[in-house]
Amino acid sequence: MKAKIKVLHLCKTYYPDTFGGVEQVVRTLCQYSDLHHIEAAICTVSPSAQSISLAVEEGCQVWRFPETLSLASSPFSASLFMQFHALAKKYDVIHCHFPWPFADLLVLLRPMGCRLLITYHSDVVRQKYLGRIYSPLQQRFLSQARAVVATSDNYVASSPVLQRFVKKVQTIPLGMDFPGWALGPRREVVHLPSATPYFVFIGGFRYYKGLKYLLEAMSQVNAHLVLIGDGADRNSYEILADHYAPGRVHFLGAVDDRAKFAVLADAYAFVFPSHVRSEAYGLGLVEAAMMGKAMISCEMGTGTSFVNVNGLTGLTVPPANVDALAKAMRQMLAQPELVEQMGENALHRYTTELTAAKMAGAYADLYTRLLQTE
Repeated sequence: MKAKIKVLHLCKTYYPDTFGGVEQVVRTLCQYSDLHHIEAAICTVSPSAQSISLAVEEGCQVWRFPETLSLASSPFSASLFMQFHALAKKYDVIHCHFPWPFADLLVLLRPMGCRLLITYHSDVVRQKYLGRIYSPLQQRFLSQARAVVATSDNYVASSPVLQRFVKKVQTIPLGMDFPGWALGPRREVVHLPSATPYFVFIGGFRYYKGLKYLLEAMSQVNAHLVLIGDGADRNSYEILADHYAPGRVHFLGAVDDRAKFAVLADAYAFVFPSHVRSEAYGLGLVEAAMMGKAMISCEMGTGTSFVNVNGLTGLTVPPANVDALAKAMRQMLAQPELVEQMGENALHRYTTELTAAKMAGAYADLYTRLLQTE
């Protein structure tokens, strides 16, 4: 029998320390690994780890190394730096999930013959001054990769960094699995009358999510808004909600998947106001498409406009523009037939472009091609 391809995923954080899009993608790729004759493992840094640990989670090995320090949202581990060469010897492909500057250093230590694949999830956006210092290491890191994967053609076209390496870039859109269980009670989660239309947002309360613009836009929209997610700024958002739309904004916090998809299934439409390029894709949009929901998002030249195609699956508006966001929400409320058609288009786009199976299959093909090249 042909030997399995051994792949080590390098990601800066992983469950249960953090819950984000990259972690979700890595988990999904590992879940599909057996189907494609791949032996996948995860290597990460954990602030809660006291020593190096190895666990098997959902059939995948997870190596956790204790965090030594964190600089500009990038964790470093002295023990991983010392052990990485020996660990990497066990694998055919090192699959690095960028950005993580510490990983750029690690891959310089990888053994000869070990292929490097980079999934380029996002530009370095927030740390502009540190980014100038980091740029030479970043360029060397990307130049050593056998292949660089972008998550959308939109991001390739708008990223100056990816444009420098366009000859080795290919696009594999991120995908998700449809939940394999029946939806539970819906309105009981939100506590709204059945005739009350509501928009829903799903995501962490991070600086680039644009929630302050959405909450201000609610002052111009005659509907309710349900927010699923949490974050350090929740109190300030609750104050804004009471000011702009008292009684019409509902904070559910972090809920389990059954409750999340139940709320999404009964929503009128999905709104995703992220306004900074740190939002390179937006798996929340994929979840909305999966549930057949029309979407509103911002046009930033990122993957958000790949998932949500303006005029087809929803509407796109300029980023950080309260009036434009409110206008799009009012337009949807005034045109329910259009919203229904956009939702059908969104579901079709999910089934043809955005499934986990399609993503995992594309990566499996790429791993195979990498091992066939010298």
